[in-house]
Parts: sequence; structure tokens; C-alpha cells
Amino acid sequence: MRYVKQIVAGLCLMLAALPAVAQEDAPTRPQRPPQPTAEELEKAWKLEAKCFAIGVKLDEEQTAKVTKIYIDARKSLGDIMPGQGRGGQGRGGAGAGAGGQGRGGAAGGGAGAGGGAAGEGGAGGDPQAIRERLEAERQKLRTALDEVLDDKPLERAMNTLGAFATGANWDRMVLAVAGFELGDEKTMTALKPIEQYVADLSAVRESGDREGMRQAMMDARTKLMEGMETVLNEEQLAQFQRSATPGQRGGGQRGGGQRGGGQRGGGGSGRGR
Repeated sequence: MRYVKQIVAGLCLMLAALPAVAQEDAPTRPQRPPQPTAEELEKAWKLEAKCFAIGVKLDEEQTAKVTKIYIDARKSLGDIMPGQGRGGQGRGGAGAGAGGQGRGGAAGGGAGAGGGAAGEGGAGGDPQAIRERLEAERQKLRTALDEVLDDKPLERAMNTLGAFATGANWDRMVLAVAGFELGDEKTMTALKPIEQYVADLSAVRESGDREGMRQAMMDARTKLMEGMETVLNEEQLAQFQRSATPGQRGGGQRGGGQRGGGQRGGGGSGRGR
């Protein structure tokens, strides 16, 4: 009888331990990083504008004007685009989901603008209202930049600074690079492939080629990571990958080969026009 009691006690201990073992073995759900603060967002926007200005060889006065125009444009989106404009998430109801911004469908390659709550009312979660608002804001941006830029730099600006649907992902990548404290020159070198990635995504959306979109997005991501490999060390590159694909297990792989083919919800940056 004593042995039976010992066996029963042992079984009870094993059964009590099973939930803990199962919890340890279960894959952890990846956590999305916190939304950038307003100060961090403005820092990212200044770096994005500076990278653009260097690329098209603007003088100091032009750079200052473009930077102000761009920051004002991004702030104006704070009530409809999560993670843009005011830092963090606003108080209004359901926001634009990761797959609901524009006609481009699944953009893949981690290019989504993010999901969650929209800001204080505004367009809320109505995709059509968001598309119309984005188009209106892009036209306002074009009009303002047209006073500063010639035709060629203007088109480049609209494919990068005006790519609002990709903006939140651009911000995350820029802030990741800024956090490495590489120095001004090396930071700008690292930001160039990111800006080109944003421009490539814009070109794909403009093409309207739905069949080739997924492969084009993967190609753009491969080019991005190849460019970053020339600037970042292995540890920095791993951190950068996680920033480019937040909320994914493993932080994504080169060439857009993430599980599920891009960001959660299909990577959904739609056509931001």
C-alpha cells in the first residue's frame, strides 16, 4: 500500500508539471515593437528628408524647405495612419488594417504601414476614406514641393517622401539605423538602400502589375538587404531585419522569404495614392 501511495504521489507531481513544460515548449508569440514617440518620428523624418536631399543634390536652403514640407505632411496624417504623425496610437476606433490601404493589395516584403488604431477620429477604418485622404495629402505635398524642386527631383520625392503607405516601415528602419550610432557619413550610406527600397516599392505599385507584384517586392527586399550588408555588421544586420519585419518569428529572412510572405496581414501596403 505504501508503494501504491508513492506511485500515485509521483503521478500527481508529473501531471502538475505538464502545463509548465508545455508552456515552455510552446513557441512564443512575437511581440510588435512599441510605436515610436513623436520625437523619434520627427528624428526619422529629418533623416529621410536629408537622405533624399543629398541624393538629388539640394543646397542648404532647399534642404531646409523640403524637410519642413515633409514633416508637416507626415504630421498631417496622424489622425488616419497608425504610427505616423503623432507617435503611438491615437484614441479613435479601429484603424486602417495592414492590408486595407489602397488598390495594391498584398505588397509583401514587410512593406506594410502597420495596423492597429487610427488616431483621434478622422477616417477611422474606412479604406475608401483613407485612400481619398492619402491622395489629397499627396497632392498637397506635390504642390508644396513643386515650389522648391525641379521635375526630376520632384518625381523622386513623390516616390519616396510621398510614399505615405510605406512611411511607417521606412521610419522603423531609419530609426534602427540611427540607433547604431554609425556617424553622419556612414548613417547616410546606410540610409540610401532604404530610400531606394521605398522608391522600388512605389514603382511596383505604380506599375499595376498584380501578377508580378509579389516577386518584385521580394526582389526589392533582396536588394535592400544586400545594400545593408555592405554597411552593417552581422549583429546590426540582424537587428535591422527585425525592425523591417516587426512582429514576425525569426525577424524575417533575406529576399522577402518570411513565413507567410511578408508582414502579418499580407504585408498590406496598398497603393498609397
